[in-house]
Amino acid sequence: MFLQAVFKIGMELSVEVTVIFILETLTIFRCRRGNTAIEKIGEFNLFFH
Repeated sequence: MFLQAVFKIGMELSVEVTVIFILETLTIFRCRRGNTAIEKIGEFNLFFH
C-alpha cells in the first residue's frame, strides 16, 4: 500500500514536472528568437510563485 501511494504521488508529480519543463523549454526558445529574456523569466517566475 505504501509503495502504491508513493508511486501515485510520483506519477502526479512527474506530470506537473513535465508540464513545467515543456513551458520552460518554450520560454527559452521564445527568448532565443529575440524577446527579452529578462521579461520572459520574470513572467515565468510570477506565474509559478
